[in-house]
Amino acid sequence: MRDLAFTQKVKLYHYHGKPSFRAKSKFQICSAGDSILDDRPVPAVTPRKKTIVTIERMSHRTGYTDDHAKSGLDHDFPGIDTWPNQFPAYEIVIDVPEFTSVCPKTGLPDFGTLEIRYMPGKLCLELKSLKEYLLHYRNLGIFQENIVNQVLEDVARACKPKWAVVKGVFRPRGGIGTTVEARWPRPKK
Repeated sequence: MRDLAFTQKVKLYHYHGKPSFRAKSKFQICSAGDSILDDRPVPAVTPRKKTIVTIERMSHRTGYTDDHAKSGLDHDFPGIDTWPNQFPAYEIVIDVPEFTSVCPKTGLPDFGTLEIRYMPGKLCLELKSLKEYLLHYRNLGIFQENIVNQVLEDVARACKPKWAVVKGVFRPRGGIGTTVEARWPRPKK
């Protein structure tokens, strides 16, 4: 039987006292040596009787789930304080050179830089409260792409800028670095 660990998450249940599998889609498991085709059911064989199994599919071979993807987005972040803007038509760039967070799957730290660039409307971001807000990411399990988009949403909610761009440049792990950029206002659907 093909090793399911690399392609599918399989939950083991008991079926009439014998181990069996359960899943959302109708797949069946073959006896040892037979191949499993992802899109076609094949006869299931157990030592005593046929058993239909279902397989809960994962998003890729990596084992990441929807819970990993949503991790950190429901965190209760503190508000970002603002102060009244005194001038029109200028740009503010905030550089965060030592940003840290945690991978939601492995628990390993992620390091990077954040750049928040915006044109203020009536309000400007207060930097101390922004720093305290960003410290909440330090031990939070959240994907890098979600960090950038969440920071952009919270900055836009706090100061209602004319426009804003948040860019995250994350250090390589496993030989791959990531750069994520999100813009406000968001494109209309």
